[in-house]
Amino acid sequence: MNAPTIKDVANAAGVSVATISRVLSNPDLVKPATKEHVLRIIKEMNYQPNVLARQLRTQTTRAVIVIVPNIENSFFHGILSGIGTEAERQGYQMLIADDDQFVLDGLKEEIDWKKFNIWRRFCRK
Repeated sequence: MNAPTIKDVANAAGVSVATISRVLSNPDLVKPATKEHVLRIIKEMNYQPNVLARQLRTQTTRAVIVIVPNIENSFFHGILSGIGTEAERQGYQMLIADDDQFVLDGLKEEIDWKKFNIWRRFCRK
């Protein structure tokens, strides 16, 4: 059996796809009774939003790339753990790479670093 889609959840709940989206994105905009009903249906159907579809629609990855000189060095474990905890708290995924995996000059040309400006957000809080 395929995973349920947002349309499947909307049909089962008797509401529109927009209502399901609002419950997931802006629950304060939905009446409490409707929100509870939709969340119950989501749980019963084990609905998981399609992260890839959301990233394509919003043109954002919500990802943090962390490149360390040597991933095997225990010095970085605590740092990576802290970054990972904060990234998750902020709704981001953390991607970890060892600098041996990349030629940094080439990476700088391929990535639009403005999209990965998470560091400023962390520092402001």
